[in-house]
Amino acid sequence: MLQRIGKECNNWLIHSTFLLMRSRIEKSKRRTVERAALQVQSLVDQYKDTEPAAIERIRWLFTVVYPAQHQLKKELGDRFLELGVAARYCLTLSVTD
Repeated sequence: MLQRIGKECNNWLIHSTFLLMRSRIEKSKRRTVERAALQVQSLVDQYKDTEPAAIERIRWLFTVVYPAQHQLKKELGDRFLELGVAARYCLTLSVTD
């Protein structure tokens, strides 16, 4: 079902939720744990993008459970901690935020 959503959805929020769900599934697999962490990193970075417009981003806001930016950053920090690269990420957060 997730694969179908990923291929057919054109809405930013629903597609981002799909990517987040897929990364949560892949984090437990040894072969895809790094890719899952990098996917969360790109989802965190999307908050800085100006496209799509805000109206497009919030169209399905009350239908989909999507975390706030600080929650995604925490999840990313936890993933990096599991991978052993948390110190570098924490330094980056303190410089940019």
